[in-house]
Amino acid sequence: LVDRLCLVENPDAALLFPLARWRRMARIMETCTETVNIAMVGKYTDANTDTYHSVVKALQHASFACRCKLELVFLDAELLEAEAEQTNPRGYHDTWRQLCSAAGVVVPGGFGLRGWEGKIRCAQWCREKRIPYLGICLGLQVAATEFARNVAGVAGANSQEMDEHVADDKASVVYMPEISRTHMGGTMRLGARETVIKSPSSLAARLYRS
Repeated sequence: LVDRLCLVENPDAALLFPLARWRRMARIMETCTETVNIAMVGKYTDANTDTYHSVVKALQHASFACRCKLELVFLDAELLEAEAEQTNPRGYHDTWRQLCSAAGVVVPGGFGLRGWEGKIRCAQWCREKRIPYLGICLGLQVAATEFARNVAGVAGANSQEMDEHVADDKASVVYMPEISRTHMGGTMRLGARETVIKSPSSLAARLYRS
């Protein structure tokens, strides 16, 4: 890179440190032999799609940091739903086979009801089998809803984003008061916001030291 861009390495220059980091990462990419299989469960399963591009890049760099090669498979959440066993048995069993063989699972952000119940079944599998699960945005709503239904015993629990008529005592995730209930996208809170954690003994309080 230095030669190609006609750069001159100067030990006193600020340029040296980032180049050293790039070289170190390049060596890891070239020499690592251990692989890690991660399943990305969502609506868009074409490996060429840029829908989850930032998440894919983050997983790649996390793998490099662990000196592993990333084997990433994209799984259609709809094919994990019970109905798919009847409508598309081959796709259903193949998708579940790939999910069961993954060392970890990521459910990224998204909008809409399609694939929602499949993602919940995925989260349940990961929790029960102790498979690492990372829920990002909608993926965390999935995990909260699955836990409410199957651990807390709240039958019919659901996110208001998926069922706006869900009873208040069954809402696993509620709409934020300032957010549109009809507009999809661009509805997340950004930046710092004061959050009150009511229980000082909770895991959230310990994590945030508050």
